[in-house]
Amino acid sequence: MKRLIITLVLLFGLSALSAQEGAAPAGEPRTDSVAASGDAATAAGERADDSGAESSAGSLWDRANTAYINGDYHAALEMYERILAGGMGSAKLYYNLANACFKEGQTGRAILFYHRALRLAPGSDDIRYNLSVAEARTKDRIEEIPAFFLTEWARAVRRTMSCTAWSVLSLAALAALLGVHGLLERLGGVRLGAGLCALWLAAALLWIWAIGMRQRADAQMVLADAHQFARNHYDALSGDYLQVYTYQLGIALPLHMLARLFSGATMGQLDFLAQCVNAALGIAGVGVLAALAQELLDRRAASATLLLYIVSLPTLLFAQFVYNINLMILLGAGATLCFARYARTGRVGFGLAYAALAGLATVAKPNAEIMLLALLICALLHGWANRDMKIVLLAALSFAIGKGAFAAVAAWYGKQGGVDFRANVSMLARLAMGMQESPVAAGWYNKYIEQFFAADVTAQQEKAQAIAAIDARLGWMRENPAAALAFYREKLLTQWLDPAYDSLWMGELSEKVGRYNGLIGSIYRRKDGLRTLMDGYMDAMQTAVYALSAVGGARLLKKKGDMAALALPVTILGGALYHLIFEAKAQYAYPYMVYMLPLAAAGLCTLAEKLKKISG
Repeated sequence: MKRLIITLVLLFGLSALSAQEGAAPAGEPRTDSVAASGDAATAAGERADDSGAESSAGSLWDRANTAYINGDYHAALEMYERILAGGMGSAKLYYNLANACFKEGQTGRAILFYHRALRLAPGSDDIRYNLSVAEARTKDRIEEIPAFFLTEWARAVRRTMSCTAWSVLSLAALAALLGVHGLLERLGGVRLGAGLCALWLAAALLWIWAIGMRQRADAQMVLADAHQFARNHYDALSGDYLQVYTYQLGIALPLHMLARLFSGATMGQLDFLAQCVNAALGIAGVGVLAALAQELLDRRAASATLLLYIVSLPTLLFAQFVYNINLMILLGAGATLCFARYARTGRVGFGLAYAALAGLATVAKPNAEIMLLALLICALLHGWANRDMKIVLLAALSFAIGKGAFAAVAAWYGKQGGVDFRANVSMLARLAMGMQESPVAAGWYNKYIEQFFAADVTAQQEKAQAIAAIDARLGWMRENPAAALAFYREKLLTQWLDPAYDSLWMGELSEKVGRYNGLIGSIYRRKDGLRTLMDGYMDAMQTAVYALSAVGGARLLKKKGDMAALALPVTILGGALYHLIFEAKAQYAYPYMVYMLPLAAAGLCTLAEKLKKISG
């Protein structure tokens, strides 16, 4: 079994590396050409059909490209849409679709397809440039915000760097990590680690204050509800949102407590306070992960875990998004650490702490059940190998605590509001949505489940419709196996290859009230300058973390008899599989990236040891 998991970890890391491809910079708009390929069916994302060349994806792709080149954009658009309607999808197809829409004056649709293409090919300068041109067409002319001081220099750097150069940058990032890691080893000490954490937290608080971001969408609704709950106004509990997303009460509860603590705070002040607490939870979570790395390996791995968190920009960006992600990471890391210590010492106190923290993690975010399942697998293996059934009972207790604690939270809120909560949308319906196309990318949220929000929709009706939708999609997949494979490839890559894990995209859509308009504009409004540097840096760091995680995961899994070493790799693989099946979002991959850091730290230490042997 360990060999199988090692193989999966390595394949996952290598596939992530090989998929990060880009295009040469484009100095001019590229809507006068199309993306072609020697294998047209592959470019279109469809298998070749046996029914004849005229009806095959390759033939349709070639005809669409020919029509585009000849200036018949309407015909080209229709043929590209026919390919897409067949369930196909690739960066080249979305890019050509966007270009055709742009030529036909459909700027809004062009922007949509450029975004979809960019999710599959995040390194493509052509797509980024054309997207910026299309977005410029939709905006009124306003006074330009003065460029941030690095903007012009960054533009020049970006124009001179090819995809190969960005690959070299990834290797440079890895070399820099090795160098800084070596320096930290020499300086060493708990005080240094604590000092670095304090500096990161100070930087995060300064960032939160400077940007002044406000929550949006679900996070904004939950924050507003919590603000009202603190004033003993529970009307929101009878509204549709919390009736169909009752699990969001797990997010509302800590915000409700924070609003009670600062009873005079306005919504804006509560938002700011929640972001500050979120930043503190983030650095606390990595502190626990560092302790886990030390438990599984040594102190060097602990300091490397802290280093990787501090130098990863998404960790800073996610401090602004108050959605219990950092709280879930902290509780999940604590549960895993207590599990590891119980497995090594047999002390029941650690086992009870593991069960309690794991259960509370599911109250904070239901997705934490993936970690509970991973720990259950490890508990079963440990119990079998060591004839210790207590750990299996503790694993079962963690599920019971999670269910019981959430039931208590829902019951308390129900009593306060005098309401009974309806059954939430079933996992079957969510599975059906995860198998469908979305305007954003394959398998992303597409509002399918919203048809079941009405109170008069019965569970039987929902089940029947979901099963019918799943059967229809499975039938399409049986008839189009290559297209189905392309669908799931897109679904996987659009989650795991966004180096910002949706944080920059969410930031673009959010209201920002900070005073530093130049900084805000350079990061969120323009797609060049400082933003280009950030994208390149995060791309390089993501590549380094994935590669190091594959190396470190293989090292951990070689520890015979240590089932606790399996916990993080199984959690990460479980998360990847879960969101490959159910709803996808790049932000869903972020917690697993954080859980990768001890594995990446192990990989970094392994490479450092190899280099010492070579040089010595």
